Amino acid sequence: MTQVHDRKLNTILRTALLLSLFVHLSGLFYKIAIEESKISRVEDEQRIPIFLNSDEAPRTKLAKSMQIVDNVKNLEKKKPVESRFLSHSDQSVDRQTVSKAIGSFKEAGLGVKNGSEAEAKQQKKKKTVSFSDLSLNSKDFKAPDRTLSQLGLSHGVKGVKGLGKSNDYVDDIPLADLTQLNTIEYKYYGFYHRIKQKLEQHWGRSLRKKAENLYKSGRRIASNEDKITSLEIIIDSAGNITNIAVKSTSGVKELDDAAIESFNKAGPFPNPPKGMLKGGMAKIEWGFVVKS
Repeated sequence: MTQVHDRKLNTILRTALLLSLFVHLSGLFYKIAIEESKISRVEDEQRIPIFLNSDEAPRTKLAKSMQIVDNVKNLEKKKPVESRFLSHSDQSVDRQTVSKAIGSFKEAGLGVKNGSEAEAKQQKKKKTVSFSDLSLNSKDFKAPDRTLSQLGLSHGVKGVKGLGKSNDYVDDIPLADLTQLNTIEYKYYGFYHRIKQKLEQHWGRSLRKKAENLYKSGRRIASNEDKITSLEIIIDSAGNITNIAVKSTSGVKELDDAAIESFNKAGPFPNPPKGMLKGGMAKIEWGFVVKS
């Protein structure tokens, strides 16, 4: 009976581990909502905005809800005519895509044809082909880098291997082998990016621990929709967290607790930009997503 119980528990924990890994790689996203006058309340809880004053964001006649994202750096350095994404610089692209591979942001490598140019030239020099040329010698055989050569990316970065990755929660842009978005330069991008990097170190472990408790209790997470936890975080001028509140629950207490725990472990966040501070405090909202 004990062995059966242990096998069942191990299966549950493996499931929880996979869930944790998937969410750790895919579950951090953030948006800002630009209002005409002051810090406002969320209108659509599913969007999980980070609230800032309008004078802190780019002046634009476009939609007032904009999202901060990671983006490649080799696109055309031109301010897009239309965009709802903020990032490290102004960049324009003909067709927007988001990496289908989920993980901490990574640019895609520049694709190559199967086989190197040197090998191709060497083959051209051969006037005759013997049976020995067609044999497989394990010492000479080199397996191709399938992740690099199978798709032959034409817009990747030279010297980088593999496909692109992204963990930004962008659910309405076509999936592809790399992320390339129309973005507007945002002067506080660096600060939010540092927060994101610190959160990525803790979100997976916190979620794994909470998921284990949930599964051991015999409960399960419904798989018919993404679970989103929206937090409101207050930080002082030194970047210390003074308060965290759940603005929108995922509907699963363990997931909400994992989000709060992750933020507490990731803090403090030194040197918040002075422009973000109001009365010595900055208020942001951050969303954590469990993909179903």
